[in-house]
Amino acid sequence: MCCTQDLETKKLEFEKLALQCLDPLFDTAFRMTKSTEKAQALIQDTYIRAYKSFDEIEDDLGFRIWFFKIFKS
Repeated sequence: MCCTQDLETKKLEFEKLALQCLDPLFDTAFRMTKSTEKAQALIQDTYIRAYKSFDEIEDDLGFRIWFFKIFKS
């Protein structure tokens, strides 16, 4: 049961931080691709990769920088 709670806590924390980056990330992706669909696909890929490696980040303050680094890679 504790592992399920830890997973849910991780998910909620990630969602809270990632949603704060959504608009600036979409703006950047759209400028790069000039396509809403391609920008959305880039964002989806970024969210998946970031979620999988969310344990690597040490504090919330560096989340946005870390998130954009994943996007650019």
